[in-house]
Amino acid sequence: STPSNSSAASDVYKRQPIGYLIFILWCFRLIRKELPLKTLGVVYTFQNLDAFVGYLSAKLGYTWVVDLLDMPDLYVEKIKNREKLRYIVLAWLRNIIFYRVLRMHKIFKEASKVFFIGYNKADYFGQRLIREYGIKPNKLCPVPNGVDLALCKRSGRISINDKKFRLLYVGSVSAERGIQILLEAVQQIKERIPHVQLILVGSVSRHFNNKLCKEIDQRNIKNEVKVLGQMSHQKVLEMIELADICLYPFLKTKVLDGVIPIKVLEYLALNKVVIASDLSGIRGIIRHCYNGILVPPGDAARLRDAVYTVYTDRKLRKKIEACARKSILHLDWNIINRKIEKELRKIFLTMEQRLV
Repeated sequence: STPSNSSAASDVYKRQPIGYLIFILWCFRLIRKELPLKTLGVVYTFQNLDAFVGYLSAKLGYTWVVDLLDMPDLYVEKIKNREKLRYIVLAWLRNIIFYRVLRMHKIFKEASKVFFIGYNKADYFGQRLIREYGIKPNKLCPVPNGVDLALCKRSGRISINDKKFRLLYVGSVSAERGIQILLEAVQQIKERIPHVQLILVGSVSRHFNNKLCKEIDQRNIKNEVKVLGQMSHQKVLEMIELADICLYPFLKTKVLDGVIPIKVLEYLALNKVVIASDLSGIRGIIRHCYNGILVPPGDAARLRDAVYTVYTDRKLRKKIEACARKSILHLDWNIINRKIEKELRKIFLTMEQRLV
């Protein structure tokens, strides 16, 4: 248990880099107070600096469970890609302090159980955790991302009769997400699909937004591209309903290759055709020409051709739409959460037996 003001306190502590250290010590003190040793309880953390709380707890005899929602090095990769000097310096300092001095990538092996986003221990992230992070295979528990199927279902009430052929991307709008590949593909295809429209929904940094606007002007696709910024989840679901094709153009990088994107699952839940980069994480969701189309990451020409194929081949489009939702029924959050609960029960049972 934690005090009611814990969230507010953590927000205050995390505003400055030095605040992270204060936050870690504050959490550790709270654990010692609220969860005495030799009681039936676990310290449950995620993959960022909070993990140091779990590590310190494990060293003192607590049971630590860590939930890796992303690979721990993803944050450093995000900072590097912002391309401003202060972010490059920040990434360098963070890398030195947490990965060289404190060896953050080595602390996770002290956890009793490590949940990670994946299908099995042999997949991309599972092998990285074993090889680079030194985690024993018996501690790993792969858990794929899921989708709320009750929430993500077509309402049938959303429609616009403007004859636009809508391509939708939802997510962080940045270079490593393949946004410039989308712009190139739209430039190439606008003569073949005169009413094509690319819609980008998601956060975009000021720095990349300047580059984005400049490239849209240079490619002469200002009328074909709409950048809408962040939206509420309900609005996003409405945008997905309006889309003809949903896109996942991520480039192949060390930290993005194994991602299992929730947004792609939401596309499929709403029976949309998905054109996605052929990456390790995506292959567990998309089967080519069954419930989506896979294209080589970073290949604008192949992406363009895939869009045109869906546009012209109505039979293929209807087939993919019909298979989309039923292909991910096993990834409903209710099913996935039961797997996590089962693993946690095993941990508590083991602890209970030790206390007897």
